[in-house]
Amino acid sequence: MEPILTFDVSNQHIRRTDSFRVVAKSKNYLHAKFCFLTEEWNGKVKTALFGNYPVILNGDTCLVPWEVLKEPGSFPVSVFAGDFVTTDKAAVRVYESGYHEELSETCPPTPDFISQLMELLHKKADGISYENNILSLLSGDTAIGSITISGGGREVELRNTGEEIQWRYAEDESWNTLIAVADLIGPQGPKGTSYLETVKTEMDAVVVANTLYCLGTVETLKLCFPEEAAVGAEVVVIWYNAGIACNLNLSGNIIPCSYSPSPNTRSELNALFDGVKWSLLWNESEVLV
Repeated sequence: MEPILTFDVSNQHIRRTDSFRVVAKSKNYLHAKFCFLTEEWNGKVKTALFGNYPVILNGDTCLVPWEVLKEPGSFPVSVFAGDFVTTDKAAVRVYESGYHEELSETCPPTPDFISQLMELLHKKADGISYENNILSLLSGDTAIGSITISGGGREVELRNTGEEIQWRYAEDESWNTLIAVADLIGPQGPKGTSYLETVKTEMDAVVVANTLYCLGTVETLKLCFPEEAAVGAEVVVIWYNAGIACNLNLSGNIIPCSYSPSPNTRSELNALFDGVKWSLLWNESEVLV
C-alpha cells in the first residue's frame, strides 16, 4: 500500500477514501491526493489545508506537512481555491509511533503560502530578467509576468483571484496582474470516480458497503455493520443534530468507539473495512438546524 491519503471533493464536501494507517513522527513520507468531482474546481489553483498548514497542490497532490504528524491524535483536512471556494473538513487519525525523539529540532518548517507560490512561479518560468526597475518572469525569451520595482523598501502584497496572480504595494488600492493562473497549470485531467457507488436518504437495517447515506435531521440512528465486505469497502453516513443530539446506536462487526453526537451539529461517520473489522472516523461541524 502506498503512503497516500486520498480524498474525494464534491462541491463543498470532502471525504477520505483510503484506509492507510497514519503513524506519528514521519516526515517527507506521507502524501495526499485529491479527486475533484464537480466543475467549480476546474481550472483553479487549489490549496489543501492540513490543520493550520496550507499546501498548494501540484497535479492535485502534495506532501503532508510533518507538523501535523508530530504527535498522536487527529488533524482536519480541507481544500480551498479561487475567489473563493472552500470545503468542510475530513478527519485523519494519527497513531502513536514507536520513535520517541522530537522532530522539531531537526526539521525545517513547512514553507508558508507565499513562499510556495513564488516557488511555483519559478518552476514555470525559465528565467528572470531585471531592467529599468522591471522584474520579469521569462519562458524562453517571452515575458510571462512582470512587476515594476520602485520606491525601495515598499512592502508588496500578492493574491490569487482564481484567474490571475496579482500584486500591489501595501499602501495602494488597485491590484496589478503578475501572471495568469492558466499559465501555471496544465489541462484538466480526466474526471475521477468515487468509491461510493450508491447514495441513499434512508438507513438500511444493515449498512450497505460503498454507500453514502445523507439522512437529514434525525433523532435516533441505528447503524449495524455487516460481518463481511470487500477489503477497502467504505460507508459514509451524514446527518444533522437538532437541539437534542441524535441517539446513536452502533452494532455489528466494528471496532468499539466512543463517539456521541453533540446538539446543533452536522455529523459525519466514515467507516472502512480492513478485511477483519470496520473502523470508524468521525467529525462534527457546528450548525443551527
